[in-house]
Amino acid sequence: MLQSCGLASAKILVVGGGGTARAAVYASKSLNADVYIHNRTREKAELLASEFKCFSLPTLEDEKLEFNVIINTVVSSVNWKAPDHLLRNKPVIIDAVFVSFKVYSDPLELSSESECFT
Repeated sequence: MLQSCGLASAKILVVGGGGTARAAVYASKSLNADVYIHNRTREKAELLASEFKCFSLPTLEDEKLEFNVIINTVVSSVNWKAPDHLLRNKPVIIDAVFVSFKVYSDPLELSSESECFT
């Protein structure tokens, strides 16, 4: 279905280099998209790009860069923001950030903190 939406020929930027980025790259490559990876640690981006046979971008400063889809996998504490020039052509933005949740061993602990019923 996604291939019928034109994602098979899309240029996709994945921001990050961890497990969520790996999953995003895998899914994007399975659609035969052109995938580019940017990470604050250049070596991590290059390693992931090499593994999945896609492109690594050490910087996003080039004003000519354009993507159809931008997938952010960077934790919110990093406060990553897409440079304005990447938003010019109105790409689809996917915020695929893994959030760690507190594990509750007692359902009553959950209900007392969130004011919900168990």
